[in-house]
Amino acid sequence: MKCRNSNNPLKKFLDGESSPADDRFVAAHLAECPACTMRHRDIFEIVSRLRRLPFVPPSAGFGDRVIKNALQANREQGRKKLTCFTIAASAIFLSLILLTSHS
Repeated sequence: MKCRNSNNPLKKFLDGESSPADDRFVAAHLAECPACTMRHRDIFEIVSRLRRLPFVPPSAGFGDRVIKNALQANREQGRKKLTCFTIAASAIFLSLILLTSHS
């Protein structure tokens, strides 16, 4: 099995959205692949900790302020487009807020 082929079933497995076939595929792959086993363990631990965080509702306009600040920081750096890092950081931060709001 190639690791790139295990990413989607592993994601579904970690999200609790996997089918029995996906579960068998992931279990078989993890039994053979130490790198994916370690990755799975690390991601599972992070997700478990995030799900245990208490819900803190974002203040009104929070998402708009994050985007506004990211755009302003980008302009200050003299770039016309958002960098991948800025987009990724904003997406991760907003995902954390959304993830904790559903727990």
